[in-house]
Amino acid sequence: MILIYDASQPFDIKVIQGVADFVRTHPGWRLFFHEGADAVRQPPHFEGWPADGVICSCRVAGIATGNRDWGVPVVAFGGTWSDNAACDACLHCVAADQIAVGRLGAEHLLQRGFRQLAFCGYGGNGEHVWSAKRAEAFTRRATEAAVPCETFSPDGASAPWPTLHQKLAEWLGTLPRPVGLMAANDRRARQIIEACHHLGLSVPEDVAVLGVDDDPVICELCQPTISSIDQSGRRIGRDAAELLSALMRGEPNGRGPRVVQPGGISERRSTDIIAVQDKLAAAALALVRSRACEGIKIADVADALAISRSTLQTRFKHAVGRTIHDEMRRVRIDTARRLLSDTDTPIKQVADQSGFRTVQHLTAVFRQVMGITPARYREEARLLRGSIQ
Repeated sequence: MILIYDASQPFDIKVIQGVADFVRTHPGWRLFFHEGADAVRQPPHFEGWPADGVICSCRVAGIATGNRDWGVPVVAFGGTWSDNAACDACLHCVAADQIAVGRLGAEHLLQRGFRQLAFCGYGGNGEHVWSAKRAEAFTRRATEAAVPCETFSPDGASAPWPTLHQKLAEWLGTLPRPVGLMAANDRRARQIIEACHHLGLSVPEDVAVLGVDDDPVICELCQPTISSIDQSGRRIGRDAAELLSALMRGEPNGRGPRVVQPGGISERRSTDIIAVQDKLAAAALALVRSRACEGIKIADVADALAISRSTLQTRFKHAVGRTIHDEMRRVRIDTARRLLSDTDTPIKQVADQSGFRTVQHLTAVFRQVMGITPARYREEARLLRGSIQ
């Protein structure tokens, strides 16, 4: 099997790691690597190569006709969007869900209490349509929450850093603060943080910054460390290898992209803040997040803050954008998800530790929110965890 990818791209590296996960459990596979930025622009001719299939980035030129050009099954990986001709023509692809990535970013910042959002992406040529799709989904979620949102996508992929830095700084200077900002990827997030430092803006107090790719080199070395969305690149690589394996066996598979949901958010310092202007609502939010799994009720929050329940609910909804009940449920479900995916804690104890009265109560709410039962969620998490060990 031939792998074509850009080793300078964090997403490509995670995909290749997923391919490696698959290969480790399928003896007999032999991999030929063609890597580097040039590899995804001008793929070589493979006549005479002993290859039975190809996995490559969707940026590879001619991928839409890969099967006819190379004479073997081809599976692409990367981003996909409905109005892209190359994606429409692609025979087989495993792709990140760009819409889900954008919505997840907005949701994360809304949960932090931000009532002003912003998105900074990439403009210019068609290679950055993935950025535009994330921006569209991000702004759509902001609109649904009735929260103002500013977007900025300079054509700065190849511009000199001083020029791009000036553009970013000028734009950041126009934003109201505090603002929750999603960058199209971790590299753009790092550039935003550097521009904030230049302007004397505090991260996350003035500008909370969220990236995409969860690249540990960028996210952990930046100050402050960057919260980032995991696009499930490793799962995409594994699924791409599984699909190619089926194609090489001659099994029929429908053409077109298979879309994979993002894996979640690695929360770090750059979004570690509760950005609520109403101090009482902020105190209530902090109390709910710290004690929701203990079974705290709305009346308990009101008593702790010495305010009437009706006044508390009104001020909380106005400041945070959702009800106290919704926030309690979100915290409990997130806790249950972590226990189910990261531990072997029995589901009865998961229900108790995440603030649900019974297993039946947990199951009913979990299915309503997540679309599957806690037991099924754990099974899928174990399968994914096992594939990357």
